[in-house]
Amino acid sequence: MTVNEFIEEQDFDDESPVLVDEGLEEAFIGLSFRFNDGPMATYDREKVIEIFMTRDGMSYEEAEEFYGFNIQGGWHGDKTPVYMIPYKREDD
Repeated sequence: MTVNEFIEEQDFDDESPVLVDEGLEEAFIGLSFRFNDGPMATYDREKVIEIFMTRDGMSYEEAEEFYGFNIQGGWHGDKTPVYMIPYKREDD
């Protein structure tokens, strides 16, 4: 199932579309919600950086800088995607 198919399969009363970052599907982990906000596409930050490194040939530092300026620093309204850093337990 594609990211867009997953989103369309959900039953939301919200008329505004979920904003999806094209080309970052491999980093998509699900949907996020806040009070009066949501659904918002949610991505794993480190996987996004890995995509930039693999796909675009960037070093880690270049990919992290690109992410910080162009992705984390971007705002596209209330439906701007969420980028998270997963918590990893020591016993995982």
